[in-house]
Amino acid sequence: MNYIVDTKFAMMPLEEKLQDAPELALSTSAMPANAENSSQTPASYFPQETLTDLYGKYVKKVLLHKGTVVKASEVSGRHLMPPVNPLPNTTNRYPTLAAEGFLKSMESLGLGDIDRTANSKSILLRKRCLEGMPTEVKNKLRKIKLSGEEYEQSME
Repeated sequence: MNYIVDTKFAMMPLEEKLQDAPELALSTSAMPANAENSSQTPASYFPQETLTDLYGKYVKKVLLHKGTVVKASEVSGRHLMPPVNPLPNTTNRYPTLAAEGFLKSMESLGLGDIDRTANSKSILLRKRCLEGMPTEVKNKLRKIKLSGEEYEQSME
């Protein structure tokens, strides 16, 4: 085993070799740390006060997605949301949990309504009709440079 470690990881610094990995794996796989991260994930990624200011491009992408319904899995899979820092032990910068938080932030702005899918595993955003939106929400659409015609075409 030492032969493999010495030859395969010869260019790595001594601290990062395979011999030290089991100690690190035990300390990073603690369950409470991951539970804290997952409970804070949706709310902490996308604050609703600055959603259109910081992430207006992504809000526009979600609203221009074809159809009246946008699933969280589509948002994360098509990268319709901004990238986030990956959770420990992963490289996924577009997790579905963060996409759910992004859609919930959009709902709190009044851009749609949140529902569950048929099997209740994922959430989806039902886009609102342009006529049913208050003027405050229409101003937010103008702020992200989304015209009413573009929005209505995406609803078809």
